[in-house]
Amino acid sequence: MGHLILLITSFLFFISANADDHSSKWLVEIGEGVSQSSHLCSLKGKATLTDVDKIDTKLHKWHDDNGVNITRSRLIPLFAGRSSIPYDFISVDWMTWETFGEGWDKFLSSTEGQSIFAAYNKIMDCTRVAGTIFPMYRKASARDDDEGVMTINWCTRKEGVSQDSLTARHRSYRDSLTEDAAMQWWGIGYPSTGARKGQFPGEFYHWNTYADMKAFAKAENNFANNEGWRSRQDYYDSYADCSGQLLMSHSIVKRNR
Repeated sequence: MGHLILLITSFLFFISANADDHSSKWLVEIGEGVSQSSHLCSLKGKATLTDVDKIDTKLHKWHDDNGVNITRSRLIPLFAGRSSIPYDFISVDWMTWETFGEGWDKFLSSTEGQSIFAAYNKIMDCTRVAGTIFPMYRKASARDDDEGVMTINWCTRKEGVSQDSLTARHRSYRDSLTEDAAMQWWGIGYPSTGARKGQFPGEFYHWNTYADMKAFAKAENNFANNEGWRSRQDYYDSYADCSGQLLMSHSIVKRNR
């Protein structure tokens, strides 16, 4: 799993994030942490994602019936070696930490919840990781687009670089972004539960979502041909060692209400 990821991959995510930050539809405000749970899954036997969709429908109804305000996304590897992501797909749950606690308590004590959990376990094996991701930038369009792509890049602070210095660097980059930015959403995540030291290729990860491959290509072109590489290289040289980005498809399968 360390190879992987991911938020989720983060999570990973929320993928939830934007420049127009006055909408109550977001789970949290810019800079506030939101829980991100990643389910790194391999399908069993002849099971398919269609089978997963059928159980997801029951799970999402359970969420709504029990007042669990959650956004869920699904990642499928596109440009990522099997050694980096040895899973068929990743499900990512986004919710406030308060909802995380209340929701899991309800789920674990619910007969219906346990039945849904058992149904998932019959068709797939999953490793689960939870942590916090902090939205840094987001566009309003991220609230409406259900299909796109995302990248995740794991990084570790360089020796001698303080957390305050790294945070200031991230904020400086955020403040330079405009509505013309190729990405729809950018967040920084930190795994905390279900993960052990050395399990991931970094201490934290950058999670970027794009509306489509065209937007991702725009970002890559900016790095290659419009001097964007200078900022990235300065980050790599002076602030953090990073493992390199992985590209996955990103689908929203449920939005918070």
